[in-house]
Amino acid sequence: MKFDIINNAYSVVKQHEVNIFKKELPITEETQVFVDNKFIKILTRTQQSATFLRKFFANVYDSTKKWQFEQINIFWEDSCRHYQIPINSNLRFKGLSTMQVNNAMPLIIVPGVQIGEMKLSLPILRVLFEFCEYPERKYGLVRCTDERQVALSESSAALIKGSDLQEGVQRKRKDYWYLPDLEAFEREAQLALEPNNQHSILEFSFRGVSKDGLDWRRFTNRYRSIRDDYGVSYYVSQNIGVEQIAAPPQVTVKQ
Repeated sequence: MKFDIINNAYSVVKQHEVNIFKKELPITEETQVFVDNKFIKILTRTQQSATFLRKFFANVYDSTKKWQFEQINIFWEDSCRHYQIPINSNLRFKGLSTMQVNNAMPLIIVPGVQIGEMKLSLPILRVLFEFCEYPERKYGLVRCTDERQVALSESSAALIKGSDLQEGVQRKRKDYWYLPDLEAFEREAQLALEPNNQHSILEFSFRGVSKDGLDWRRFTNRYRSIRDDYGVSYYVSQNIGVEQIAAPPQVTVKQ
């Protein structure tokens, strides 16, 4: 049963990966995309379309490597030939260096989730599937029993300063929330949120601080509550805004 769930989850993520990747193609005329582990296979109708795609992906190959794909093969109908990207390991184009491309933001947001220590059941898997289905959304999952952030979508990395996603799923909300805001949230959530009801949503703004205690920001999130098959409650959050602010008056900022 466990392996069936994992295999189904893998298939769903791969299909979403293909769909998102295809949206980034510069042409759409009946182009087929297949992902096989570290390789992408693209099938077009004409050699002209394949040639166009070869130029496109040669230019952005270093960005697509952030998906951890090793190779892109572009085929066209009625031919046994194909184009292969990368063409060579010393790729240069239009005066732009590989180093510059490596430091650029990826063209495609990877549908992935950073997960901490947690027990999986179907309600949690559905939430993780949602994270992958909408990779552009900045999602988080907090376990109520210990206030620990146990899952983050890849897009949420943009919200973290001074650490990464892996460290992010080790933190508890008291580590970065302004505590009076956390207390206010708990009061409102208890009144407003009904577990496992998609339409029961609370929008809440709180003040949070970076790991070094210097950078204060106001985060606005939408929350809903879920309860898994073991009776454990979680908050699902989606960030919809963030802004830089001064430290609260009661907080002394170390210089």
